[in-house]
Amino acid sequence: MINCGIAIVFVLTLSSTTSTTSTTSTTSPQAFDTDGWTWQSTLEKGPAAQSFVRIRLGSEILDRALPSLNDLRVLDETGGLVPFVVRRERVEDQLRDQWRDINLINAVFIPNEYVRVTADFGGSVRKNRLKIHLTDKDFRRRLLVEGGNDGERWEVVLEDKWLFDISQPEQQFRADIVDFPANTFRYLRLTAYNMPDDPRRIDFQSVQAELREELPGAVLQEATVLSFTGPLRDDKIRASVCEIDLGFRNIPVATLKLKIQDPWFHRGYTLRGRNAATEEVKLAAEAGEKTETRKVPWQDIRNGVIYRIEGKDKPDESLAIKELQAPYRYLQLTLFDADNAPLHLQDVAVLRHELSLVFDFNPKHCYTVIGGNAAARAPQFDLAQAVANLHEADWPVIDTAAVTSLDTKPKLAPWTDRYNVLVWLALGSAVAVMLVLIGKNLRSNEQKPT
Repeated sequence: MINCGIAIVFVLTLSSTTSTTSTTSTTSPQAFDTDGWTWQSTLEKGPAAQSFVRIRLGSEILDRALPSLNDLRVLDETGGLVPFVVRRERVEDQLRDQWRDINLINAVFIPNEYVRVTADFGGSVRKNRLKIHLTDKDFRRRLLVEGGNDGERWEVVLEDKWLFDISQPEQQFRADIVDFPANTFRYLRLTAYNMPDDPRRIDFQSVQAELREELPGAVLQEATVLSFTGPLRDDKIRASVCEIDLGFRNIPVATLKLKIQDPWFHRGYTLRGRNAATEEVKLAAEAGEKTETRKVPWQDIRNGVIYRIEGKDKPDESLAIKELQAPYRYLQLTLFDADNAPLHLQDVAVLRHELSLVFDFNPKHCYTVIGGNAAARAPQFDLAQAVANLHEADWPVIDTAAVTSLDTKPKLAPWTDRYNVLVWLALGSAVAVMLVLIGKNLRSNEQKPT
């Protein structure tokens, strides 16, 4: 009976081991499922005390993440999901008012000299920017802006600013926004002067105003330019084309600053962007599906006018393309020369926004950023609504280590599930051995004399 007892204990132990293994191999319900995420980057050492921190998103992370950043997640060492908010560092200029139409009165035209109109704001309104629409096309006009409160006495607000329209067969380029020191005049009197070579009448069609306040903010970061090609002349469109490679995808481009040698000019431009030069496209064919490599189309970002015009005391120029929201690696700048000689574009400086993730850092934990899931949706956390000033406060900054591949091997089931056939064979063998031992014990007991 001792052997029988051993066999029973063996069977029960094996069965218990199977059950225990299956139970302990179950994934913790608090761990974030990383299936579909392809890369990770651990965080460098943070502050000694618990506080909110900013994870600075470098070029390598932006290159691998989705342009929307929807795939980014922060995990702790247990694999738990950590709430965060995406923060775009605010630059100094901040819009605090939307464009609004202004009532125009007292239009005046003096042939061969100027056209004038008064913008009535209806009361004391603070503003420092106008968007001015003139009728007709292909013009340049010198602008004078005067302010007053009674419609009779005027003070100079802005002079020797320029309005341009450069029309092409399929495109129109305008410089129609002017900035000036903020004021609260009820009336602004606008005068657009005729040019000696362009005496035709061009009227004010509409005027819009807004207030742009300067608040403390982060300075834009200079992006590394991997290569700058051009400008190359394209005689078909009578333009000069240059291309810029920033080396990484999804760089949040904010401003382009152009360095041009020529003294006097005004040219229309088009700025476009893309994140890859070529792409693989699957096409239907008679023999089945085939793959074709083609160029990625450029996406329009901005068009406008750059210029350098002789001013009263010094040249008036506009050589910066600002207020961009352009998450691209490649940029293409086209300068439309018309019948002019190409400009001597010596250099282009690219400035970018700084992006970061803000979360509550605990020095007792280790953190990792993961990403690379094209199907990921933006996470929804309560953090932004629950904590004030996350987008404004000067939190400590943490950089990330190099990006590495995330282990995406499928999680193995417990060995008792993977080899269940062998388990059942072992159980069957154990039962057979047990039965044999029981039979032998029974026969041995029958043969003993009573």
